[in-house]
Amino acid sequence: MTKNKFNNFKVDDPGHVYTLPQYSRDGYDDIGTRELIFVKRSSAAIKYKHDMLGTNSQSVIRALIDRTQYLYNVLPCVETVEALRALCEAYYWYEVRAWRRKQQKINRTKKYHKSNKWPPFTITDVIYLPLGKDGHVICKEK
Repeated sequence: MTKNKFNNFKVDDPGHVYTLPQYSRDGYDDIGTRELIFVKRSSAAIKYKHDMLGTNSQSVIRALIDRTQYLYNVLPCVETVEALRALCEAYYWYEVRAWRRKQQKINRTKKYHKSNKWPPFTITDVIYLPLGKDGHVICKEK
């Protein structure tokens, strides 16, 4: 996918910088692009030549969830419900990963973590939890 260009979609820095097509009322007509930048920060687990400010995957998924809810309100259909379910599930798993790594005190220090504990949130309530400074949900133990 990195080398593929479709309607000006391209991967500028794998995992971090993407050029996305911009659409008008009439669809794609090469009117420009938008850049999506994810945070790039070195840690004990990985070193980069340059760090970079940006968003995280969860913030993009939260935006997609909001957009999908909006689209459902405009044109309700089962496919939009399924897309919303899949986005909520993706968001949940990203936060489960972050929670487990924090619980094990290995966040940004080791590549692998144990997957034997379950977080004190569910797929349905994780989206409503407040976010911490690190961009991940703040939750209290059950």
